[in-house]
Amino acid sequence: MKLLFLAPRFPYPLEKGDKLRVYHLIRALSVHHEIILCALTDHAVSKEHRQELEAFCTAVYVLKLSWWRRLLRMTWSPLSSRPFQVHWFYQSNTSNQIRNLIAKEMPQQIFCNMIRTSEYVEDMHEI
Repeated sequence: MKLLFLAPRFPYPLEKGDKLRVYHLIRALSVHHEIILCALTDHAVSKEHRQELEAFCTAVYVLKLSWWRRLLRMTWSPLSSRPFQVHWFYQSNTSNQIRNLIAKEMPQQIFCNMIRTSEYVEDMHEI
């Protein structure tokens, strides 16, 4: 089964608890699933770090988030009922990239790691 795994950070190197959890979850899921990793980041990911995940994933996508767009969204986030972390991680251009990625890869399931990534696929009930 093809599984799109949305992560709010690239899960390598294993320097933080959330990265450690995501890395081992992907590794375990890859035994029975075809994993397509889509990781959000605010910095470049080295070739070596990508290769660590390519060992378990059929495709690895890294989408860079803009700092100025993050700050702009945070200015009006107090007026929203959504959690701050959703505003910090959501960007409309990234949403378009994820939708294009889903159309290309056609996953059967989507796993959103943390509420931060769920905003991107909240209306995709057919998957």
